[in-house]
Amino acid sequence: MREFDEEVEAMSELEERELEERLRVELRRRDAPVGFAERVMQAVERPVVLPMAQRLRGRVWTYAVAAAVLLCVTTGERVREVRKRARADAEFEMAMQVTNRAMERAEQHAREQMQRAGLDMNDNGSTKEE
Repeated sequence: MREFDEEVEAMSELEERELEERLRVELRRRDAPVGFAERVMQAVERPVVLPMAQRLRGRVWTYAVAAAVLLCVTTGERVREVRKRARADAEFEMAMQVTNRAMERAEQHAREQMQRAGLDMNDNGSTKEE
């Protein structure tokens, strides 16, 4: 970069004007060649025909991506269902344990009340008075 700066500084004023003029000439606006716009429009309007191998490759990729997305969605849905079922089973099991404990306490409380009242309960559920 330093060398370029030194060359630019070393340029005479005349050389600088000549360079600017050449750049102006080279970079000026030019009209497009005759028929250029028509050729561009024809190319745009003409359908692009890909070789069969490229078309098939594109379809295969499209189907592969669609299959992968479908697989992910259905697998995710199945995982959600399994987890939901597992949560429901765990909640049911917990509810059954709580209910069993409550029933055992209620039965124990009922036995105690019956004993205080002078009634004795047999294992078969019948009572006998003392």
